[in-house]
Amino acid sequence: MLNNHLFLTSKPVVFLVNIGGVQYVKKQNEWLPKIQEWIKNNGGGAMIPYSAEFESQVVDAGKDDKEA
Repeated sequence: MLNNHLFLTSKPVVFLVNIGGVQYVKKQNEWLPKIQEWIKNNGGGAMIPYSAEFESQVVDAGKDDKEA
């Protein structure tokens, strides 16, 4: 409701969507279109898919490189 009045204190909404590591690499997830539609119908905002599982693997791989 506040976004309709363009107050300086209104902030854009960003939706972070956690998906599986394999789905993130393939850039395919059956729920993303449904979630995007819900966001569109409920006020809008940016949707950012990410994978905590994939990020964890990347961090762990970086730790192994530093130890070697």
